[in-house]
Amino acid sequence: MRIDSSTVAQVLPIRVQVENDVWWLVDERAGRFVSLGINHLQPDCWLAPYNREATLARYGADLESPDGGFAPHSDALKRLVNSCLDKLDDWGFNTLGMHTHGVPTELFAESKYFLACLDAFHLGSRFRFGVDRFPDVFDAAFEHHVEAKAQRVCEKLRGSANLIGYVFSDIPRWYFYPGQHEWLSLPVHPWVDDLRSLGPDAPGKKVWMEVLAANHGSVARCAAAHGVPDRQWDDLAARTRWPAPSDPRCAQEDSQAMLARAAERWYDVHTRALRRHDPGRLIFGDKLHSPHTIPHWLLDTVRRHVDVLLIQWYKPFAEQRGALIELHRRLGKPILNGDSGFACLKPPHQTEVKGYRVADLVSVGRSYTEYLDGIMSLPFMIGWHHCGFMEQWDGGKRSEHGELSENGLMDPFERPHEPVVRAVRQANLRAAALHAESARRVGI
Repeated sequence: MRIDSSTVAQVLPIRVQVENDVWWLVDERAGRFVSLGINHLQPDCWLAPYNREATLARYGADLESPDGGFAPHSDALKRLVNSCLDKLDDWGFNTLGMHTHGVPTELFAESKYFLACLDAFHLGSRFRFGVDRFPDVFDAAFEHHVEAKAQRVCEKLRGSANLIGYVFSDIPRWYFYPGQHEWLSLPVHPWVDDLRSLGPDAPGKKVWMEVLAANHGSVARCAAAHGVPDRQWDDLAARTRWPAPSDPRCAQEDSQAMLARAAERWYDVHTRALRRHDPGRLIFGDKLHSPHTIPHWLLDTVRRHVDVLLIQWYKPFAEQRGALIELHRRLGKPILNGDSGFACLKPPHQTEVKGYRVADLVSVGRSYTEYLDGIMSLPFMIGWHHCGFMEQWDGGKRSEHGELSENGLMDPFERPHEPVVRAVRQANLRAAALHAESARRVGI
């Protein structure tokens, strides 16, 4: 399933299209398709303490750079990537997902579809826990930064016929979801707290004051709700430290209103920059978490700016179906699950593993099949990017940073998990045919 981009002199951007009530990605060279992808083709899966020696023996000592990553211009890396592409072809994958790290795009852009993540501001899981501050999205400096990053990324990728589209960021913290225990009890979101703690002339602080004036009407009511003694709007504007609010419910309403303003600005700046530097490409917006965690005010912004909704949701299809249908009904957009997978723990090498946990490798293959068959039965689902490609064991770099070991279709020595890859191959090969019949089978 390699996609030859050398046959087209002029790049025609991939688009979305509805045919007989079914949504598709459309490539003018190859026709309609669904995106069947793999995430986590990245150095720390190949160059961990337990498999580094075997990897270098297989592909060459020049694979490793001085910093422990892939040497980007080495012949060894070309051999490794080509080996990976052969496996993906055999298993029926046509896309490398947004979590493809440390591998130069040019090594796979001619033969696989892919997503590009702008990541102008990294707002990932470890962001803003007493270390960093969220950006003031209303400041001109924020817009200039996004513009510059979009220009650099688009100049590199504009000529690629296999680029499906652009992602802004990986799960920015617009909302709370299970696991964010540090934030769950806070009536004011940390992003809003950063903005309201700016000086009176900061653009973000001025927007915060607009939100307070609209929500409360008078200084007295606002000050009472937020537990501050200020008697003038100018005093509130000058305030850079805010105590626990006297009225948490009102403070939470103010926080959500401010986040809605920030989200609109975030999406608008990113979208305009990408459309300016690579017109016609699909915009995926942020990769968002599961639908039940996405607040209504964020969906309103997403609807205005994205072409495809990109989500991350680690659950079996039976637990997702109803929520996916409702999400599409509200948005009217196609949906791609850009990050999820099924895993079984493999002791003694793993004490924790990423992915929705099932009993064994046979169950992993069965779960993959049920999930892909399921989403292909929904006319608006246009793909799934599996997490991940090669599994990790305890002691890998990601585990040292407190994250779960990656799930994968093969072990760290590139031995495929045969019960899994047999099921994956069969499911991938029939996915498009199942999707073509989805409107007739599902009443939505």
